[in-house]
Amino acid sequence: VVPLPDGSALLSERDRARLLELTADGVVREIGGVPGAAPLGEGGVLGLAIDPAGFADDPAVYVAVTTSGDNRMHREQLAKLVA
Repeated sequence: VVPLPDGSALLSERDRARLLELTADGVVREIGGVPGAAPLGEGGVLGLAIDPAGFADDPAVYVAVTTSGDNRMHREQLAKLVA
């Protein structure tokens, strides 16, 4: 769970590589997915993080993910992850 400055939060589903938003009023909705994730065994989307101090100017999400070849951390603009 990654709290966002607007009071909402980002959630990830490891086994489905889905990205969810928990709104400030408690509604959960799917907002996108993580490209390249390979949710096999204990792999998939392993974690999310943001830079809270710079998120307003640069809404990037750091994603820890298992791909078909390895585990990696990458940085994506939130808009690119949102379907």
